[in-house]
Amino acid sequence: MSINKWDGRRDKLTRAPTCNAPIVIAKGGFSGLFPSSGSYAYQTALHTSLPNVVLWCDVQLTKDGVGICVPNILLNNCTSIPYVYPKFQKSYLVNGVLLKGWFSKDFTFTQLQKVPLTQGIYSRTPQFDNVEAINAVSDVTQLKPPGLWLNIQNLTFIKTFASGILVPKNYIWPVSPTVYLESPTSIVKDAHKAGLEIYASDFANDVVFAYNYSYDPVAEYLSFVDNPGFSVDGVLTDFPVTASEAIENPLVITHNGASGMYPGCTDLAYKQAVDDKVDIIDCNVQITSDKVPICLSSIDLIQGTTVTQVPPFTSRTSTIPQIQDTAGIFTFNLTWEEIQKLRPEISNPELEYRLVRNPAYKNAGSFWKLSDFLAFAKDKPIKGVMLIIENAIYLTKKLVKNNPNKCLHHPLNVVLSAKTRLQEKRKLARVDHKSSSTEVNIVCPY
Repeated sequence: MSINKWDGRRDKLTRAPTCNAPIVIAKGGFSGLFPSSGSYAYQTALHTSLPNVVLWCDVQLTKDGVGICVPNILLNNCTSIPYVYPKFQKSYLVNGVLLKGWFSKDFTFTQLQKVPLTQGIYSRTPQFDNVEAINAVSDVTQLKPPGLWLNIQNLTFIKTFASGILVPKNYIWPVSPTVYLESPTSIVKDAHKAGLEIYASDFANDVVFAYNYSYDPVAEYLSFVDNPGFSVDGVLTDFPVTASEAIENPLVITHNGASGMYPGCTDLAYKQAVDDKVDIIDCNVQITSDKVPICLSSIDLIQGTTVTQVPPFTSRTSTIPQIQDTAGIFTFNLTWEEIQKLRPEISNPELEYRLVRNPAYKNAGSFWKLSDFLAFAKDKPIKGVMLIIENAIYLTKKLVKNNPNKCLHHPLNVVLSAKTRLQEKRKLARVDHKSSSTEVNIVCPY
């Protein structure tokens, strides 16, 4: 029977049937950075991952029967062996397929000690190529890892593990041609029903993600180990530090709400963030021309809204060097009513690499006043809110200059008093604010 159990608020993830936290398996060590199965990769994985991280070794056999850790049966795919032994290329039938290259079975372990490891995935850095030699399984055991997973396949393949199975993550949660998640399969539930543990493979930070994850590998791990429907017993990853961070208990602070899923600082972004069980939600406080504090990712409406598509507002473009070098349409030049006529626009910070965020919802959601944000946060299961005030010096001079008798209603005072009221009502663990000019003093003439 599958047991889904919370042990406190994300203190530990215990959704697997064993009620143990999911295991992180470091595939060839930290192979996303270093050549797979080298000492650097294994040692870095041990130092940067969970205390119980399991090291993965793809075992091949040498001519003299020594088990070595290399990620591919063809040594030319993960070492510099063609340059060390150029005349030793051979062909073998492996699982019904004729393979040509350099094989460990044709060399003694002593001979292979002259062969340096290289990064087998060419999109990753070659900075650490040709630095260290091939490890024997006994070399890895001397590192005393909490666990060592020996993967024996191909020439000496032993049928599937008696206690569990390892499957590619896309077998568990398929991805559509449009790069969105489809419905998960039943394989995890079926495995657990049969009494088998199930581990998901093919996790890496530098591959294409479903839009549902907003290019956040931590979110991907959590969808496999911490969702109401199922949980795998562990993950096989090239980046064990990321998986460890997902399974640990970090303090999660949003950036304009769930701004990778919806346009930032909108109702949908904040609701999604709370549904995702974040700890703190944030509001970048901006001020309208009629002195209404609102939540918006930037003081420049060109960033995060469709203001440039509304002709009446394009004439309000101005350049203010104290704020930014480029021209903009600023929140304090429009009223709250006018801003509500705009549509939000999702941020795409990596557009130059053709990485776009959730295009199906690029203009979804509604803008919120600060009071809407605080009212929403008041009864939500979060640890606190963060109010961010930017360009405080400029706003102080601009908005108080021509109205000195209303200093008590200055936007910065409004924000800070709102913070106090929220603390009193909610007794939150933390309600933070930060300003780009923390030494601003607001002086009110009598």
